[in-house]
Amino acid sequence: MRSINNNGVKLLALTKDPKKLIGIIITILAMGFLAVRAYQGIRGLALSNFSFSLEFFFVSVLFQIAGVCLAAAVWSSILKRMGVETGYIFDLQVFGLSALGRKIPGVVWFAVGRMFIYEKKGVSKTTILVAISVKSSNTIHVSSFRHT
Repeated sequence: MRSINNNGVKLLALTKDPKKLIGIIITILAMGFLAVRAYQGIRGLALSNFSFSLEFFFVSVLFQIAGVCLAAAVWSSILKRMGVETGYIFDLQVFGLSALGRKIPGVVWFAVGRMFIYEKKGVSKTTILVAISVKSSNTIHVSSFRHT
């Protein structure tokens, strides 16, 4: 975006690239949706008989971080076995960023985000789609185990 001064009034002018405009609109809609959902969640907590334990909060945050790091390690391992050498830190960043897509209605946005980011690194969309399928099938397989 560039700034244009018109009689002392600054106006924002989008470049002639429609992808930027579409990206801005999608970002605003996604952030608006997330803000509404956050407000609804906070309001629901405020109306309930909710008690808060700081110790349990920090323990749950640690477990959440460990879970995300382990899931990203599995994702990175799948990619590495498929010949994609982007490195764990990059894969963790993509994993975390694309996870935001799970909060948008529709189940495909995290996959679309991953394909888009990895495509910029030169990885084909097909490779990422296959890796997502492998990860999903592994998740289904592991979740089907029963403890007897």
